[in-house]
Amino acid sequence: MSAWLSRVFGRKNYYLVCVGLFTVTSFLCGISPSLGFMLLCRILQGIGGGGLAPVAQAILVDTSPL
Repeated sequence: MSAWLSRVFGRKNYYLVCVGLFTVTSFLCGISPSLGFMLLCRILQGIGGGGLAPVAQAILVDTSPL
């Protein structure tokens, strides 16, 4: 899914959205008033964090010389 999304939106844009989603949901987890809200934020945090590693590696492969 990350590969398809990075092709559709561009690697840089997708990476920035993942970083932003991960950061915002991490903050929301820290200030969550209830367990249900924290679980929702953790799910969204996992979605954002799951896209970081594959796209970061793809960006590194594109920018570094052989």
